[in-house]
Amino acid sequence: MKWFGAWQAAIWMTAVCLVLAACGGAMEESAEAPAESVEAATPELELEQPEGAAEPIAMATLAPQPTPPPSAPQPTPDFGSVAYDVPSQMVRSKPVQVILLVSPSEEDLVEALQDELADAGQEADNVQTAVVKVAKYMSATLVGAPEDAFEIIPVQATAKQQLQEDEPTQWEWTVVPRVGGTHRLILRIDRLVERDGEEELFKEEVLRDDVIVEVPVGMRLQDAWGSFDWKWLAGALLLPLFFYWLSRSDKKRESEG
Repeated sequence: MKWFGAWQAAIWMTAVCLVLAACGGAMEESAEAPAESVEAATPELELEQPEGAAEPIAMATLAPQPTPPPSAPQPTPDFGSVAYDVPSQMVRSKPVQVILLVSPSEEDLVEALQDELADAGQEADNVQTAVVKVAKYMSATLVGAPEDAFEIIPVQATAKQQLQEDEPTQWEWTVVPRVGGTHRLILRIDRLVERDGEEELFKEEVLRDDVIVEVPVGMRLQDAWGSFDWKWLAGALLLPLFFYWLSRSDKKRESEG
């Protein structure tokens, strides 16, 4: 009986172990199943290898774009003042001074211009002022339209001048009207600037003014009368009178003799 009881106990223990082993295997299979389903749901992406290719295609990567260098700052142009007087009324054959003042600062140049005109012996007639871009070197020209309407003589040697810092820089022209009527005087002011890589200075127009000038046609006769050389007229009139008086004197002597 003892032997039979021991054998029965061993059978029960073996059955319990088998049940426990079966439960543990089922739990491991249920834990591994989701991982397999996830792996099955996310298949690996593979690039197809073209026929004849020697090596597998590598994934292309974009290289980082270089940052462009900052652009060089552009120089800010300086501004200055100009004042000029181009008379709107002129007399034929009578010289007139046209004066232009340019300052590198925005100052009032009217009084200085009036002083320069007074020194030239004339009053201000058509004073104009403006604020323009300036540079170290400036250029100014004065031309007539038509060209034969005026004789224009620059006082300065060249149209290009370097601006002075302590006082206005002056341009001056002597203008003599030659033809009566309505004409134009064109004043042009340029600043001379540099360009990258070039030594030559280039003109940049900053002001252009077409001034209408009236030269009365009726002044022609007056100018001719005023400029006539009366010595020749006196000689032309007195010389015949002298010979007439001389001949009368000779005839009178002969009659008395």
